[in-house]
Amino acid sequence: MSQSPNAPTHLWRVRLFGGLALQDRFGTETRRFRSQKVGAMLAYLALHLGSYCSREAMYEVLWADEDDPQAVSYTHLRAHETKANLV
Repeated sequence: MSQSPNAPTHLWRVRLFGGLALQDRFGTETRRFRSQKVGAMLAYLALHLGSYCSREAMYEVLWADEDDPQAVSYTHLRAHETKANLV
């Protein structure tokens, strides 16, 4: 089955300049996320698209001043919230 020439080739478009924005393939834009950390995680993952992002690296970037067990818990929760934003 072939796509029409005008069909979008992406599922999501992430814009980082001018404020974080997520746009789906239909053009619907989201600028509000469940928390700032969800937006930060989304931006971090978008910047590293196509490369491996370790949990430890995300702990350091997002929760540098938290102890390790707390950072693990926060990262897990925010990853779940990020997925919920994409559905």
